Amino acid sequence: MADFDIGSIPQEQVAQLKSVFTLFDRSGCGSITDIVNEVDQDGNGSIEFEEFVQMIMIKLQRRTPTEETRGAFKVFDKDGDGYITRDELAASLVSMRIEATPEELDDMFKEADLDCDGRISYDDFVFMMASGKRYEARN
Repeated sequence: MADFDIGSIPQEQVAQLKSVFTLFDRSGCGSITDIVNEVDQDGNGSIEFEEFVQMIMIKLQRRTPTEETRGAFKVFDKDGDGYITRDELAASLVSMRIEATPEELDDMFKEADLDCDGRISYDDFVFMMASGKRYEARN
């Protein structure tokens, strides 16, 4: 594997990568060897695309809501009603010092509001987080 300086990646992106990694680190030991071995069907030590898809699907099927995910949802759900409104999303972005135009905010909200009911439910939020879709900050 080529050398890469993790320090060259923006902290926000490192945090996102870490959250994806922890989805697969079942034991919490900082290694994902167990799931890699489980899906490496041809035993070559590498994960091909089909095996990667299988790994994602296994994780999504086994997934149970975690306190971390609930906590992240609560950051956005300002009034605690179990839904994130467009205004709550906007306020959260401002508090995180993430700039977004009204159009970008609308796009983020529409993408996360899977059932198009004008609010983001916890299930919408979990699906969005699992999909890996992220928006870059323009600080």
